[in-house]
Amino acid sequence: MKILIISGSLRQNSFNTVLANLIQKTLNSDSAQNVQASILNYKDVPFFSQDLESSVPEAVASAKAAVLEADAVWVVTPEYNGMIPGVLKNLLDWLSRPLPDAKNWRDTAVFGKPVAISGAAGKNAAAGSMKQLETLLSFMGMKVYPKACGIAVSAEDMKNDALSADALKQAEQSIKEQAEGFIDWIHTL
Repeated sequence: MKILIISGSLRQNSFNTVLANLIQKTLNSDSAQNVQASILNYKDVPFFSQDLESSVPEAVASAKAAVLEADAVWVVTPEYNGMIPGVLKNLLDWLSRPLPDAKNWRDTAVFGKPVAISGAAGKNAAAGSMKQLETLLSFMGMKVYPKACGIAVSAEDMKNDALSADALKQAEQSIKEQAEGFIDWIHTL
């Protein structure tokens, strides 16, 4: 089973990219489930514009191909000003657009695809952005795993720009539980 992980932050060492790397490591280490997890690089995806759709940019085509190849997707979102970040929304806008040979609006890279949601942010643990993301992904026709995982980042960890050993250990346990549940849930679909 192939799972594609999308970090909602492009910053290399963001808390959410750290979480995405942790998810990848957790999924790839479960040899019993035979999961291959990878992280999508979409830093070159341009701002969405219908003017660009007639000649889809290579970075967009590459992102759509990666999603199409995956059996499931796992989105990790920060929370900026109480919302999902613009860069993530931009990518999702592109992914929700019909494929070149689409017969109808459901012929997208994401429609019907299982998706899990996680996030790392301040004391509310990305609860607001994860809820918005759940609404958006459902609207896009994705099958949203009902158990999101939020990681609260302490003020001290924010100041140090790194998760403490205790926070990392807690995140590892939470992600492991979510990964097991997500994989089991996918098998029921």
